[in-house]
Amino acid sequence: RAAGCRFGAVSNACGAYVKAVLKAHSLAADFECQLGNDEVPATKPSPDGLLQCCASMGVQPADCVYVGDAPTDGRAAGAAGMRGVGVAWGSHDPQKLAGAFPEVVEAVRELREALLPGGAPAGSTA
Repeated sequence: RAAGCRFGAVSNACGAYVKAVLKAHSLAADFECQLGNDEVPATKPSPDGLLQCCASMGVQPADCVYVGDAPTDGRAAGAAGMRGVGVAWGSHDPQKLAGAFPEVVEAVRELREALLPGGAPAGSTA
């Protein structure tokens, strides 16, 4: 957020679960849009949820990055016209992620660099 980034969450889990997880980690206020599979026309790999999230936030998909841990996330990002970054610390094999995402990172430090080239702003915990 210190870098001016805005956040939305789209999951193939139900919306109540998405909201509960964000709340449990004190992140609910940081995510302007929180959507689950029961709140979108079609689940990932369809881009519908990502496009719905963009519309609700008033942003263009081409200006967004979708970070995901499943091959369906990478396919949805591509279909939505977003940059996709896969994270290899989820439950999916990194080889399968590499086939679905143009970029896969293996550590939070790598994700930070992918999202904020040159590093996070001074004084940030990003």
